[in-house]
Amino acid sequence: MKLGKIFDRPRQTDKTPVLPTMTTNVTWLAALGSRLTAVGLAVEAGPGGLIVRNLDTPSLADTIKCRRRPDDGDRFWFFTSWNEAIAQVEELDEAVLTVVGYLKYDIPAVRNK
Repeated sequence: MKLGKIFDRPRQTDKTPVLPTMTTNVTWLAALGSRLTAVGLAVEAGPGGLIVRNLDTPSLADTIKCRRRPDDGDRFWFFTSWNEAIAQVEELDEAVLTVVGYLKYDIPAVRNK
């Protein structure tokens, strides 16, 4: 028996397996949340996105969203609650520094990187 008869080539109608990758906005927000928590910000998941607070000044807070950006090839980006682009999701360090910067939070661990 030839293997060609048992295993054939994939067809266009065959379903492509869904592999676990960081391609959803929830996954990217979770990754950002972990990094922001690591540098000392209060983070919680909310219905509208990731709620980030300055622990010393709780009035300094924002809800960060993650969505596709049509003018950048539909890549995922992080956005502020006022729709200001923060960074592409692949640029987690840049996103952390930006959020820390506009929340006016002096974090030595971030400064000394």
